[in-house]
Amino acid sequence: MTHQQLDEMMTAAWRLPFGPSATAAAEEIVRHADANMWKDLQYAGRILATRCYQFGAEPSKAFVTFSWCLSAYDRGEADPRFDHQLFWYFKWIAGSMTKFPEVPLERAHAVLDDMERRYKAAGHGLSPVHQRREQLARHVGDLGTAREQYRMWNAAPRDGMADCVRCEPSSKVVHLVRLGMDEEAVAVAQPALVSDSDCSEQPQGILTNLLLPYLRTGRLEEAVDAHRRAYRALQHDRGELHAIGTHIHFCALTGNHSRGLELLERHIGWLEEPPTPSSEMWFCCSAANLLTQLVEAGYEDITVQREGGEVEVRALLAELAERARAIAARFDARNGTSEQSERLELFIGSASVVEYLPLSGVARRAELLEETEPEPLRTTELESIVDPTALADLAELEFLRDNDEASLLAWERFDELCPEPTTVLLARRVTGLGAHAAREEPEEAERHWLRALELFTEAGEGALALSVRSRIGMIRCLLGRDDEGLPLAAEAVDGLADKGETDQLVRALSRLATCHQLRQEFDEAWDLLVRAEKLAEAAGDPELLADIVLAMAPLLVQRGAMPDGLAAAERAISLYSGVPGTDRIRQAQFMAANLRAGSGEFDAADALLAEAAHSTSPLLRAAVLHTRGRVALDQNRFDNAVDHLTDAVAVFSNAGEPVHAANVRVDLAAAALNNEQFSDAADAAEEALPVLERSGDVDEIFRARFLLAKAYENLGQPGQAVDLLDQVAAHFVSTGNMVAAAQMFTNGGVILDRLDRDGEAGAHYSAAADACDAAGDMRLEEVANRREAALSWHWAQNMERSMAELSTADSLADGLPEDDPHALWQRTLLNYDGARIFANVGDFGVALNRTLVAIKGFRALEATAEAVIAEVMRGRLLANLERREEAITVLTAALADVPEEAAGQREQIEALLAELRG
Repeated sequence: MTHQQLDEMMTAAWRLPFGPSATAAAEEIVRHADANMWKDLQYAGRILATRCYQFGAEPSKAFVTFSWCLSAYDRGEADPRFDHQLFWYFKWIAGSMTKFPEVPLERAHAVLDDMERRYKAAGHGLSPVHQRREQLARHVGDLGTAREQYRMWNAAPRDGMADCVRCEPSSKVVHLVRLGMDEEAVAVAQPALVSDSDCSEQPQGILTNLLLPYLRTGRLEEAVDAHRRAYRALQHDRGELHAIGTHIHFCALTGNHSRGLELLERHIGWLEEPPTPSSEMWFCCSAANLLTQLVEAGYEDITVQREGGEVEVRALLAELAERARAIAARFDARNGTSEQSERLELFIGSASVVEYLPLSGVARRAELLEETEPEPLRTTELESIVDPTALADLAELEFLRDNDEASLLAWERFDELCPEPTTVLLARRVTGLGAHAAREEPEEAERHWLRALELFTEAGEGALALSVRSRIGMIRCLLGRDDEGLPLAAEAVDGLADKGETDQLVRALSRLATCHQLRQEFDEAWDLLVRAEKLAEAAGDPELLADIVLAMAPLLVQRGAMPDGLAAAERAISLYSGVPGTDRIRQAQFMAANLRAGSGEFDAADALLAEAAHSTSPLLRAAVLHTRGRVALDQNRFDNAVDHLTDAVAVFSNAGEPVHAANVRVDLAAAALNNEQFSDAADAAEEALPVLERSGDVDEIFRARFLLAKAYENLGQPGQAVDLLDQVAAHFVSTGNMVAAAQMFTNGGVILDRLDRDGEAGAHYSAAADACDAAGDMRLEEVANRREAALSWHWAQNMERSMAELSTADSLADGLPEDDPHALWQRTLLNYDGARIFANVGDFGVALNRTLVAIKGFRALEATAEAVIAEVMRGRLLANLERREEAITVLTAALADVPEEAAGQREQIEALLAELRG
């Protein structure tokens, strides 16, 4: 590698995001510079490496490279261009002395003395020196010295070596919190929180430091906001292990143990390579506090997932607490104090500051909805019933009406009055157990019903025995054993027909129809339901008839008769309207709403959903709210969509349905994103992903990651957005969906373009173009991506790849249709951008020819502003070709076309004309 190549590599490495790639590039530069004894690059490479180590979670390595640079500076061999960095990095090294117990305390003081001497000699202010002395004094427990150094730090004037206007207050907050001065800490932080200065460490750093003072001063909303915003920015940075520990501690202090465990599981693997012993100690200490609270609450047997398997809370507590204590002991031995061990024990034993603090709008809504959920059946009504038979009748009726909670309460009252039922009552009780188990545990339902069958048979209750046989037949079909179930259900129907039990027969016919539906035998199922409908009508029981009509609706849809299905659902609604106390009307309303929505009748669907949302069943209510949110989303009523979906998540969460809640959260993320509630969108996607990853719902996982990427992009976290888009793109490539993969690569390229990470942008645009090629029938999109790739590779100074992409784009553009305005636009842009590339490499003739073609295209498309810009480039190229008079003519004409509001462009042209006219 030549000196120039290595220097270019250095320039590119400074633009890389912190992490393994940037660190590896810096180390490669140092290796080549040392091998060739290029002193300037040896020094510059180590300055770069120090920076990469500091922000790449390897600060211990920075000691070596910084010391090398400091020695070179003392020998007069430093590159003066990096003097600012050298003195700035001194602050990092001095601060790191408190994070490694291997560094002797005397050495830490000596480094601070040396820092003070050098700052004075170089004319720098001493504010950073006092700041680091305060840090060291606080670390060893010398609070008197810490207070004095804090006073001197505040008194010292700020200059170019002082931390930025956000970072310095963040450090001051830490000092004030240690002294218990929470109000002062919050006050000091305020200017930094409203500052718009650009800093890679803020505001997440100061927000993390404010978590405890916010809690202790009752600023709970601010605490929640600080946690959500800061953790989101920190969660991918392994160098922030200490801060992650603080967020776990915050979860413990606010009663959010589930979220604390989630964060612990997500980051415990970082302990394999902790950035510093100090951060390792604090993370373990914070986790131990969370686990201690869980053990004290009786949850010691739950497990935490980590690499290699699961570990029980009690065992992990012992492991992490011992690990933290061992490090604290090393620090105390180094410092000659007990400060670290004492504070460690204090933190491990910390109690909650708030019993429970909801951390999101969804959590707050869940708490509110849980408090206001309607009682399915008043206790006083049940207490007035003393007859077990009447209670059994009520329990069975409520179950048929989908009032499950009311049914269970009635059975509970039954069990109190009749703890040891016999004969028929025992059989009915066992049948009820099976009915309630059927939805979640069908095998258990079958066991209950087999026992009930024996009991009814022994009691001589033939009709009830046949009814239970019908249930057993249906559940076996549901379990995939239709060869056993179908004959059993059919025999039950035949037996009940002989007995003349209309109600039992109608319900048995409905179950048999279900068996045929499961076998895709829709005609047989329909005939059975028609028979049941006639019997119910003849019996004059509107509720029984409504149940059959409702069962007909989905079958009609399955048979391809959607309008008839809708009519059946609405007929069921009408029938149920005359039956007080049934929740089945909500099922009918929900079904009709879905069919209306499927036909594009969104207003009618929303009206039905609003009624169905009054269901007493939490699961149905949540499903209704979910659908209502999706209908609003389809209509671009994003405010309404967010509200309904938030409620749906809350109800599913309260009902103990985390997977359903996670699926709704993905839709909520989409709604919030469209409503420009980017933080709420990120919250929803972040909370959904861990659950989806455990459930294995691959499609929803990558949909959530895409939505999260868009939220991160809008929240100013572009690096994290690109990482997620790359994951989604890789998923689409693996599944062969190259159209979607191309879109993801393009999105990533656009973001990287804005960050001036040109080489990475070029790679993304090239990957997008390759995906377009693989997808087929995407020539226009491929041309656009190869054009963007050519530009990005050009800016990245990789001319070989730039010219290759430009050549390919030109060949593809020749095959685009002549009469398509979209194709003309892409050909025109390609010629214009190609001209820019050739102009920048000095091939002005080729550039001019392409510019002329671009101008013609812009004029044909009536893109006046773009045509003027191209004319200006034409003028510049003519000037470069020493065709001065032509250049003046072209630029003068272009100036006349510049709109009045484009003052900057006008000034540039006028300046160029003045230069040409001499």
